[in-house]
Amino acid sequence: RVYFNPYAAVFAANKLAVGGALGLEREGGDGPDYTTFSLKPLVRYYFNDGGDARFFGQFNLAFESVSNNDNDNDYNGFGAGLGVGLDYFLNPHVALELFLGYETIDYDDDFGGDDDD
Repeated sequence: RVYFNPYAAVFAANKLAVGGALGLEREGGDGPDYTTFSLKPLVRYYFNDGGDARFFGQFNLAFESVSNNDNDNDYNGFGAGLGVGLDYFLNPHVALELFLGYETIDYDDDFGGDDDD
């Protein structure tokens, strides 16, 4: 499985950052062959506004499009996530991050089923 998920955020106000992530995942091998594209806009609130280490809470939406490359079936999903984390700022523009979160996505009703169209 290959997964690429870069994201970025900018401070929109003191303690408030907005941004998003773009994801691309490719899964194959012995099981089904899938390609997933995701778009995840996010908003973060930082609890402290100074220093190198900053704690934050995050909320994101999630939009996913999954293509089953074996049979050309496509499925879409929508969801949301919550999490908390710690950013350690190396400089005003770059940080190392520790993040713990939960995300749920609800896919089309027929995800994984037979397509009768």
